[in-house]
Amino acid sequence: MTCGACQFLVIENVKILIASLIPTHPVTVGNRARILTLSKALQALGHELHFAYAPLECGDADDMRTFFGPERFHVAEYRPTPALVQPFFARQWRRVRRRLGFNSGHTYRIDDWYDSSLDTFFGKLATSLHFDVVIAEYAFLSRALTCFDQRTTKIVDTHDRFSDRHKMFLIAGQPAGWFSTTLREELKGLRRADIVVAIEEQERDFFSDNLPDRTVITVGHLANESAPITDWGRRVESSILFVGAENQPNVAGLQYTIESVLPLVHARHPKAVVLLAGSICASFPESPFVRKLGFVKDLAELYAKTWIALNPVHTGSGQSIKSVEALGYSVPLVTTVTGARGLATSAEAAFLKVADKDAGAMADALVRLLESAAERTSLSHAASRYVRGYNRLVQSRLISILPRQSANTAFPEPPRAY
Repeated sequence: MTCGACQFLVIENVKILIASLIPTHPVTVGNRARILTLSKALQALGHELHFAYAPLECGDADDMRTFFGPERFHVAEYRPTPALVQPFFARQWRRVRRRLGFNSGHTYRIDDWYDSSLDTFFGKLATSLHFDVVIAEYAFLSRALTCFDQRTTKIVDTHDRFSDRHKMFLIAGQPAGWFSTTLREELKGLRRADIVVAIEEQERDFFSDNLPDRTVITVGHLANESAPITDWGRRVESSILFVGAENQPNVAGLQYTIESVLPLVHARHPKAVVLLAGSICASFPESPFVRKLGFVKDLAELYAKTWIALNPVHTGSGQSIKSVEALGYSVPLVTTVTGARGLATSAEAAFLKVADKDAGAMADALVRLLESAAERTSLSHAASRYVRGYNRLVQSRLISILPRQSANTAFPEPPRAY
C-alpha cells in the first residue's frame, strides 16, 4: 500500500483552512466523503489543517471537533438566506417560471446560498490565524475567499459544474434539484480563486476554457487501497452492493435496476441478492432479493460483505464517488457509462461498463461476474493495480497546488478512505 520508492514534492508548515457549508461527519453522501478524504490527505502531509463549518446541512459537530481538533474546528452561525427561505408568493412565482420553461425558475445567483454574516466570521479567522491557504468547498461558498488578503492562496474545490446543471435532469425527466446557476454567475464565483480544482478531466477542460487567466487542475477523489479479493466464500453469496444517498439520480437508477434488470438476472441466477446501504434504503421495500442494511459507518466492513459493486445511475455530473470507492476496495464493479464519469480510459480494464438504461447488457455483466469467481478475482486485481497509480497521480496534483514546496520527501501511506 505504500509507495516508498516514489518521490514527491511536499509542503512544510502550511496553515490551511477548509471552508464548507457541508459537514464531513457523518459520511452519508459523496460530497462529504470528498471533503473528508481531502482533509485526511492534507493532514497526512503534516499540515496545520483547520475546518470552518457553516451548517447549511446538519452534521455531527462532536465527531468533526474530534477529527480536526478543538482548536482547529470553527463553527459559524448560519442563517438560511432569502433564496432558500422564500415567502409564499416568491415560491409560487418560481414555480410558474419553471412551468413556463424559463431557466430562471431553476437557477440561483452564485451567492444566493451565502449568508452575508459569514463575512464577519471568515474575516475574524483571516486576521487572527493568518492562513497560507483557504479552500472553499463549492463555488457557491466562493465569497468567503474575498475575506482573505493576497498573501493567502485561494482555492475553490468545485466538486461539480453548476452552470445550467438543471438541464441535465430535465432532459432525463427528473426533478432538477439542488444548485444550478448560469455560466456568468459560476465564473464570477470561480474568479475569486487563484486556483480552481476540478474533480474530473472534462470539467477541468470546461473551466480552463472559460478561465484562461486562472490555474485549473484536476484533483480526483482519493480512494482506499485494498489488496485484491480472494475470499469469495466468506462474503454474502451472489451479492450485489449498491450504496448511496436518497437523491434523485440514485433512486431513479436503482428503480430501473430493480424493475428492469433484476428479473433478467434472477431468470439466470436465482440466488442474486441486492444489498442496499445508505439513506436510499428509505425509498425501497425489503424483499427476498433486496436486503436493506441502512447506514453503515464502516465502509470497509460493508464492502467486505459483497461480491459485486453496482453503480446504475444514468444522470449525474462530477466524478462518481461510489465508483472510485468500489475500485478502492478492490470490489468488481459494474457501472453505467454515466457511473464511470471521471474515471480515465486506463481504468476501464478494472471494471465492466454498460450503456445507460441497457437492461440486457447490465444483466449480462452481472450474471457474468456472479457465475465466475475467476473473473471476479481478475477484476479485483485490476482494480487494485489501477487505484495505486490513480492515487499517486491525485496526490501529486494535490501537492502541486500548495505553496512552499521542497523536494526529496516521499508521500506517506495514503489515508484510508472514509
